[in-house]
Amino acid sequence: MPPYFASGEAIVGYLGAVGIKTKIAHDGGGPRSSPRWDRGSSRGVCFCATAEYGNASTRMAVVVPTSGNLAYGGFPDIDELYQRQLTETNPPKREVMLHQIQKTLIEADAVCADL
Repeated sequence: MPPYFASGEAIVGYLGAVGIKTKIAHDGGGPRSSPRWDRGSSRGVCFCATAEYGNASTRMAVVVPTSGNLAYGGFPDIDELYQRQLTETNPPKREVMLHQIQKTLIEADAVCADL
């Protein structure tokens, strides 16, 4: 779990503030290396982080475009915008594109939540 102790404690605190009782349990590895995960007896909340360093574009690289190795599905319009921002040399224009990607993802999440 290091270096995520503080994040885990914050999540437990936030959930506790709305009446959801949780506790931190560490099995010595990620959830997929946990013996409880293998037996199917793991339950609860899993806090997963990619720990990607860099700027917004590099942190998005694994989860936003359909080709990202942690992506689950995707959107062709976001994929196209993501590829365009990779080759944009003007920092302010690139920033606008990254904000548009984030806005589109938030809007898509809101639509999915209403389903």
